[in-house]
Amino acid sequence: MRRLSMSEPQPPQSRKDRRAAEAAARRTGALSPALAQLLHAAVAHHQAGRLAEAEALYGDALRADPGNADALYLSGLIAHQRGDSARAAALISEALKHGDAPNYRYNLALALDGAGRLDEARTAYERALELEPDRAAAHGGLVGRSPLLHHAVHRGRVAARETGA
Repeated sequence: MRRLSMSEPQPPQSRKDRRAAEAAARRTGALSPALAQLLHAAVAHHQAGRLAEAEALYGDALRADPGNADALYLSGLIAHQRGDSARAAALISEALKHGDAPNYRYNLALALDGAGRLDEARTAYERALELEPDRAAAHGGLVGRSPLLHHAVHRGRVAARETGA
């Protein structure tokens, strides 16, 4: 399996990411057991690197629930992993209409940066840092890719110090 770099979106693998995905599912409250099972299977395929299978299941989930933020977001991650940054940005932006999370904003920034939309990427990254200021240090690898994003990271660190985060 190919190793992803810091600048590529990561499928939800860490305990924190899994908890965030589970919390998002609970927030919706409207997930049927069948849809929850479908999304669980899709994420398992995604984590295993079976992008075609995951994408098909995310598509099934979106046909059942067109506004499902997680399915939109995770479909956007797959688009970005495949190098289609413009499609990734569109899907993640649509997901943000239905829910907000630092991961959504961070990966939107990556997709926008990949699509050459640096001003929008900076704004998305700054919003991710506002939602979770300690992400600045965790994602320092992004700084070298874009001077605009370097500025966003610096602002996020200053905000974190000022708020005591």
